[in-house]
Amino acid sequence: MDASELLRLMQQSMVNSNVPAVADDSAGSSPWSNPSLFFDNISLPKPSSFPSPGEVRKEARERVTKIFKDWTLLNHIVQQEESTIRKRWLKKTQEQRKNTLLSAWPDMSASHRPDMEAFFREKSKSGTAFREVYLWPHVNQEDLLKRKLFLILLNARARNFPSAFSAADHQSFRFAITTGKVSAAFLNEHTMMFTGRNTPETYGQLYSWDENDDAASWLFSQRGVHPGFGLLILEVQESIYHFLLECCLQILHDMPRESLMDDNSPTEPEPPALSIAEDRSNSLAAVAAMTPYRLPASLNLAHLQDLVAAKRSAAEDHIWSLREDPGYFADFVLGMKEHRQELLLDIKGRQHSLIRPHPSKRFWDRVVGGVITEAYFYLEIWNDLQSQIGKVMSLQQKHEGAIKYDDDLPNELLEAFLELEFSLTQYAKGPIEALKTIVVASPPLRASFVRLPEEGNSNIIQVVQKPGSTWDKTQSRLMWLFQVLWDEQRRHLCGLSPILDEMERLVENDPKARNLFSSQVTSMVADLSLISECLRQISLYEPWASSFETEAVSRQDELTTKYIQRTNRMQELDMALKRTSLADADPSDGKFFYPIEKRRTKENTEAMRKAEKALDTFWEKLDKYTLQKIDVPRDALMHLLSDHRILRRTPNWVEPDPALPTDRQKKNRFEESDKPLSRLFFDNEHHSHSGVDSGDKALQKIKVKTRGAALATPSPYEPLHTPDASQSVDTQPTFTVDKRALKVFSTLFYTPSSSGQPGEIHWNDFLHAMRATGFSIEKLYGSVWHFMPSKLDVERSIQFHEPHPISKIPFKTARRFGRRLFRAYGWRGDMFKQEDA
Repeated sequence: MDASELLRLMQQSMVNSNVPAVADDSAGSSPWSNPSLFFDNISLPKPSSFPSPGEVRKEARERVTKIFKDWTLLNHIVQQEESTIRKRWLKKTQEQRKNTLLSAWPDMSASHRPDMEAFFREKSKSGTAFREVYLWPHVNQEDLLKRKLFLILLNARARNFPSAFSAADHQSFRFAITTGKVSAAFLNEHTMMFTGRNTPETYGQLYSWDENDDAASWLFSQRGVHPGFGLLILEVQESIYHFLLECCLQILHDMPRESLMDDNSPTEPEPPALSIAEDRSNSLAAVAAMTPYRLPASLNLAHLQDLVAAKRSAAEDHIWSLREDPGYFADFVLGMKEHRQELLLDIKGRQHSLIRPHPSKRFWDRVVGGVITEAYFYLEIWNDLQSQIGKVMSLQQKHEGAIKYDDDLPNELLEAFLELEFSLTQYAKGPIEALKTIVVASPPLRASFVRLPEEGNSNIIQVVQKPGSTWDKTQSRLMWLFQVLWDEQRRHLCGLSPILDEMERLVENDPKARNLFSSQVTSMVADLSLISECLRQISLYEPWASSFETEAVSRQDELTTKYIQRTNRMQELDMALKRTSLADADPSDGKFFYPIEKRRTKENTEAMRKAEKALDTFWEKLDKYTLQKIDVPRDALMHLLSDHRILRRTPNWVEPDPALPTDRQKKNRFEESDKPLSRLFFDNEHHSHSGVDSGDKALQKIKVKTRGAALATPSPYEPLHTPDASQSVDTQPTFTVDKRALKVFSTLFYTPSSSGQPGEIHWNDFLHAMRATGFSIEKLYGSVWHFMPSKLDVERSIQFHEPHPISKIPFKTARRFGRRLFRAYGWRGDMFKQEDA
C-alpha cells in the first residue's frame, strides 16, 4: 500500500467511524490531531512510531550526512581505482569474495530474495524477526557472489547520485510493507522529497503542507514520499553505501586511505559496462537479475513495441499453422486435451462423466473450442497492445520538449498511458486464470491432484491436492509461487514481476522444477511474463508512473468502458464458438494423420492430401457459422483471414518418369499447390485459378514483397496494407554461412525426397545459424527467444519457442520454423551457401 492509498483509506475511515477528536493546539485544526488514537480504532496497520516534524528532520539530516559522506569517498575511489577493483575482485576465489562481503555486512542473507523465503517459512501474518531480510532483499550472498553483480552494483551506486536510486530503494521494500512485516513511522501532512536533489541540504528535505502549497500534491502524485517511507529509504541507502565503501577499502587494503581521499589524484576513464548475459545473447532473466544492482533503466517503448509486434506475428503464425498443417493442428489439440481437468480422477478414483468410457463430443467441443478461442483472443490482445503502444509513442513525439519534470503530463498522453496500463492489467488475468486450470491437470503434476465429485450438470470442476500425496522442496516451492500468482490479494502483496522472476529463476536453476513444466504451461507463463514486462516498463516512466495507480482509480469507469468497447468482439466470437459443434475436429481418430516427416510415396502423399482436405472442411464450416456472424471487418483476425494469404497444399502424386532428370522429377512430384487462408473472406473474382487440383479451385500464388512492411500490423497508427499483384518481387540476398549453419538451413527448408530426411537440430545450432544471418538474440521468459534483425534490410523481429524439455528441434518443428521464416522474410533453401574453407 503506497502513501496516497493509505491517506485515502484514512480519510474514508474518519468519515465512516466514530473516532473521537482529541484537541491539540500544537497540531492545528486537523481531524487527525491524535494519529495514534486514530490507528487504535481502525483496522489499518499501525505505524512503527509517531514522530514530530522536528524528530523526522533530525533523523533525516543524520542519515543524509552519513550517506553523502560515504558516497563522496566511494565516488572518489571508484573514479581512481575502478579498473583495479575489478581485476582484484575477479581474481578472488568464491571463498575470498564471500569473506569480503561478510566482513563488510556480517549478517548478510545467504539466499536470493530472502524476504520471499522468510515469508514462505514464517507462520505469523504480521511482524518478523528478520527485519534486515525484508529491508535489504537484494543484499544477499547468492547474488553478490556472482562474479559481476557486485561490480555492477558498485559502478552504479558510486558513479551516480543517491537520488537516482531513491525510487528503486523505495520499491525494494514494497514487499516488506505490503505484507506487514515492516511498518513505517507516521507523520501527517508532510512530504519528503528525493528525486533530482543532489546536495545534503536538499536531499530528503521535509515539507509541511501548511508552509508549501505544492507539498500535498507532491505526495498524492507520488513525486514525493510519505516521511515514514522516506526515513526507510534513507536507512536502506545509508547501509548500502557504507557496505560498498568497506568492501572497496578491503579490496584496496594495500593502499593508504589518505591516498584514496586525495583530490589531486588523477581519475581514470570509466571501464566498459558489465553484463551477466552469456553466449552473446541478451536475456530478460539476466536483465531482471541485474535490475536491483544497476542504475534504474528508463522506459523503452520502441523495444516494447518490437517485442509485442513479434508476439502478434507469432499469434498470426499460430492461427495460420492451425489452418494449414494438419499435423500441427492435431498435435496442438491433443496437447491441450492433456491439460484438461476432466482427465483428473475424482477423490474416489472415478473418471469424469465426459470421458467415461471414452471422450464425448461435449468434451471435444470444450477442447477444440478452447484451442480456437485462445488462438483468436491472443491475436486480438497483442494487436490491441501494439496499437496502444504505438499511440503512446506517437503522443510522446507530439509533446517532445514540452514535458517538464516538475509538470503534469499532457492529459491525452496521461490517458493513453492509463489506458495501456489498465488493458495490460486486465489482459494479465486471462493467462493467470488459464494457468490455474491447466497447471494442476498438466501431465507432470496431474498425479498430485484429484477432483471433487461432480455436482449435477454443473460445469465447475473443483480440484484439491490428492490426499496422502507429498511434495518435495522443489514442488512445494513451485506450487507456492503458483498459488500466490492465482490469489489476487497475495499477488498484489508480492507484485506480478517478482513472482514470475522467482518462477523463472527456479526453472533455470533447478532441473526438477524444469521437468514440472509442460510445454503448454511454459508457453502460457511466457505470455504472462511479456505482459508483466510491459507493466514493469511503464513503471519506469518516473516521476509520473508513480501516480498512474491513483489516477486510474479516479477514471475507473471511463477506462472500463473503453476496455469493454475494444474487447466486445472477443466476447461475441466466444459466444459464436460455443454455439458451434467442434467435435468434428477430434484428432484421436487419425483423420489428421500427416506423415510429412516420412519419405514421400504415393501412400504418404494420399494420406497428406486426405488430412489437408479434412482440415480445410473443418475450417470452412467453422468460418461459415462463426465469423460471418461478427460484423467487425477491421479487427486483427478478420484482416488476417481476408488478406491475400495462401496455404500450401500437397498436389496429386505423380509417378516418377525414368526419362526425366532426377531434379526435374522431384520438382514435378513435390511442388506444392496453394489455396486461400479462408475461403469465406477471399475474393476469387480478382484472381485466376490454377488447375493443379481438379477437385479444388486452388489459387495461383501471388509473388509479393514479403520483407518489411508488407506484413505490417493493422492499427489506427499503421493503416491496413494488402499486397497486390502489382508489387515487385523482393530480391532476396544470398547468405554465405559456415557448415554448421548451412546444415540448419538445409533442414529448415528441406525439399522432400524419396530416400530420407534430415534429423533433429540442436537448439544452440539454430541460434548459431540465426546469428550468422544477422540477427541479435534475446531470451525472453520461459521458452521464448526473440530474434531481432541487426544486419538485414528488414525491421520485423520474430520469436521462436525453444523445444521443451529437450533442446532439440524435431524435423516436423524445424519444417514449421522454415515456413515461418519464409512468411516473415521470404527465405528459401537456395539462398544459403557454404563459405569457402
